[in-house]
Amino acid sequence: MPRPAKRTSNSMPKIALIDAGPLVAFLRESERHHAWAVEQFKRFPIFSTCEAVLAEACARLSYYRQNQRRVVDLLVQGALVTDFDLKCSPDRVSRLMKK
Repeated sequence: MPRPAKRTSNSMPKIALIDAGPLVAFLRESERHHAWAVEQFKRFPIFSTCEAVLAEACARLSYYRQNQRRVVDLLVQGALVTDFDLKCSPDRVSRLMKK
């Protein structure tokens, strides 16, 4: 079961979901949204994701001939956690998808 978002004193969550797009943008300086992605990694110390996102990010990095190990390095460093399970919160995900 996924952990609830941890909150700081100003009610900002300390953990957020991340998809492959922002992850690749963070790891590739030439990406159009790289600066924005870097800011998000400063803002949130931990991102929750799933193995499918990691696989997609690795595939995209491979396509650009970039080092895929950087994705796993983020896991080792604790910046990414793979505790997201759609079965535990489908209603919440559905609401997010409608935004």
